[in-house]
Amino acid sequence: MEFETEADLCEFLAGWLEAHGHNIYRQVKCPEGGKIDILTQEYAIACCHRLTPETLLASIDNLAACGPHVAQQRSVIAGLDSSVEDLNFDTVEGGVSLGDAVAQAGIAGMEVWFVDQIETLQDYYQQQTAAGAEASLEEPIHAPPLYGKKPRSHWNPWAGVSVALGMASILAVSFTLAYRILQEPTTARFSPEQQAAWDKLHGAVAVWDMQTAQEALQGLQRGSNPCGAKFANRLQSGLDSQGAEGFREINSIKRALNEQEGCNLEIIVYDFAP
Repeated sequence: MEFETEADLCEFLAGWLEAHGHNIYRQVKCPEGGKIDILTQEYAIACCHRLTPETLLASIDNLAACGPHVAQQRSVIAGLDSSVEDLNFDTVEGGVSLGDAVAQAGIAGMEVWFVDQIETLQDYYQQQTAAGAEASLEEPIHAPPLYGKKPRSHWNPWAGVSVALGMASILAVSFTLAYRILQEPTTARFSPEQQAAWDKLHGAVAVWDMQTAQEALQGLQRGSNPCGAKFANRLQSGLDSQGAEGFREINSIKRALNEQEGCNLEIIVYDFAP
C-alpha cells in the first residue's frame, strides 16, 4: 500500500468511511490552531503520511488542541508504516521511540491506526487500485486495531493545557448544526440532486469546510432551480474573493434573493452569520 502524499492518504480514508455511511468533513480548523483532517459522526482523524515518533508526537499535540470540542468522536492518528523495524517500535527520533510515542497517544485517549497493516483497509485499497474493480465493501465496519494502547495512568501529559471557553461553545454548536442540518429539508423546491447538494453545503458551512462546500456549490449550480443556482454563484464568488470568510455572507445572500427574486431560501442562523 502506497500513497504519494498525505492528502492522498486522507482521501483514501475518507472514501472508505463514506463507503460505510459516514458524513465527511475535511480540514476542519480549530480556532486556537488545531486541525482535524477528517471529521465524521464517529471519528476525528489526523492523517500522517508516515507514522514516525516525530509525526506521532506532532499529531498528538494537534488533536489535543481540538479534543475538548470533539468529545463525542474517537480521536485517531492514521498513517502508513511498512517497516518491520517500526512495527517493533524500535525506531528512535529525538530520544523517543515509536513505541513510546504510540503509548503517549494511548494515554491521551487517542487511537493509532497503521493503515497498511489493517486487513479491512488493505482489501479496500486492492479494490480501489485493481483495474476495472468496483470499490464496494460488503462486510460491516470494524474499528481498526489500536497498536500500543495502554491503560490510562495518573500521568496526564496535557496537564496545564488551557483552551478558551468561547472556542468550546462555538465548535460544539457548529458540530451540532452540521449533523442537524443534514436532516432538515429546505423550503425551496429542489430536485433530489440539488437538495442533496444544499444539505451537504450547510453541513460544510457549519464547520468551515471549504472543499466540501465548493463541491456542493457545483451541484447547486448545475441544478434546475434558478434560485439555488443564483445563490450558489453568489456564494462561490464570495469564497473566491474572501476565502472561508465568505461563509459569513451566506444568509445575506439568501435574504437578498428572497426579497429580490421571491426565492424562499431557508435562513439557517450561525454564530458567524446571523
